[in-house]
Amino acid sequence: MILRKIWTDDIAEFKGQFYNITASKVGPILTQKPHFPIYLGGIVKEILAHIAKYADGWLAPVGGSLDILEGKICRTMA
Repeated sequence: MILRKIWTDDIAEFKGQFYNITASKVGPILTQKPHFPIYLGGIVKEILAHIAKYADGWLAPVGGSLDILEGKICRTMA
């Protein structure tokens, strides 16, 4: 993930399908190590896969009980 490289490497460089960053030094340096957590939200199956792969945490939909949320997740993953 681009942001993690920028936050953790002294000199960050990235070449991807959509973004290219030439060797760059970015500052100020973060004080939280290795970086502050990245949280993503969503409840679409494909988004949940990205969250599991790239994020440090999940922002679940707000509203209703945990049973309702569990039902939504189960329907999404089916």
